[in-house]
Amino acid sequence: MCSVKLKALMSCAGPVLSLLVPIPDKVAGERYAITLTRAGDKAGFISGVRLLGKEKGAEPSTSLGPGPPPDPKAPAHRIALKLAVKALPTGPPQGEAFPEMRKVWDTPHPPPATPPKAEAAFRLAEKNGRLANEMLWRCRKFVEGWLGDGNSARTAIMYALWKTQGITLQPWRADVRVGAVLLSDSEARGTRDVARDPLLCISVVAEKPWEGRLVFDKPRHKLHMHMPLDYPRINQFPEWFVAEADRRYTVRNLTTDKESVHAGKELQDGIPVSIDPSAERRLAVFPK
Repeated sequence: MCSVKLKALMSCAGPVLSLLVPIPDKVAGERYAITLTRAGDKAGFISGVRLLGKEKGAEPSTSLGPGPPPDPKAPAHRIALKLAVKALPTGPPQGEAFPEMRKVWDTPHPPPATPPKAEAAFRLAEKNGRLANEMLWRCRKFVEGWLGDGNSARTAIMYALWKTQGITLQPWRADVRVGAVLLSDSEARGTRDVARDPLLCISVVAEKPWEGRLVFDKPRHKLHMHMPLDYPRINQFPEWFVAEADRRYTVRNLTTDKESVHAGKELQDGIPVSIDPSAERRLAVFPK
């Protein structure tokens, strides 16, 4: 038996690998044993291993391109797979996956000295910002760890968009937290003063100075799918607060007590916001 270390050629599609193993001239035999060893700390999925033989007077192929497929019934192409399974550690749970972020996610930002009328809604918006930030952080770690499972990532993003009412940050940064609360129709019919109270309460907090845009959602069911309503469907990202392009909105900065009027298209494109880490930025949106 001859043992030779070979460097395989890889055809990579994300975390899925196809390995091409060229057989040297000095190695010959009726049976080959290939041992795959882990070289890094990232997971991957092996979709196939192909041995590249060499005809007399020809160079071995190094491509997975077109050509007649090998006969799976031929003995030369039968493979016996042996797995060496590493036992998982047993015992109590290993603890928080991201302990450095737990304080950020669990610690409310101090409220302003003079709370506004809708203080309860803004406190909930600040909490929603921490919950959304945690989901987006975990989703990003899924992808960075090559664990881009559609269900996990999609659900985390869906939860985060619920807590932000569809608002996203451009550019996104891990320490910037945005959360929002949409006052319900029942509140609008009851205690909410339609002329004076906001329809949407937004909280933005950052650990370091940040400048960017708050991008509001649009009626995607109408613009992208050309449907008359946003009906429930599988794998849907629901629409929460949507800015209508032909409607106008007043955005009041409760931190500076200034307000501006924007067309819905401006909200869809994103309104500029700068954040000072010393204070929570509170925005109230009033449809006109």
